[in-house]
Amino acid sequence: MTTFLSVGAVLAAGSLLTVFATQLLTESKLKVPSFFLGLVHGLVSPFALIASAFGKISVYSSPSSGSWYDLGFALGCAVVWSGITSA
Repeated sequence: MTTFLSVGAVLAAGSLLTVFATQLLTESKLKVPSFFLGLVHGLVSPFALIASAFGKISVYSSPSSGSWYDLGFALGCAVVWSGITSA
């Protein structure tokens, strides 16, 4: 029973974190995400991947700052996905 509650809590927390995986476009200044937002997007990528099946959620930010965003995203994904596979 506690395992079920723990899994439910992790899934609920992850669902709330998918908010960070979306990018709002404004008409004023378009602020392109850089390294740190790429890192956050990489960390929430498993939850964003699941949420993208049910709604309009982007896993990867399309107007990014280039190599710095890519590096942050890759590091975030490596931390999360390597932890999932070693469990």
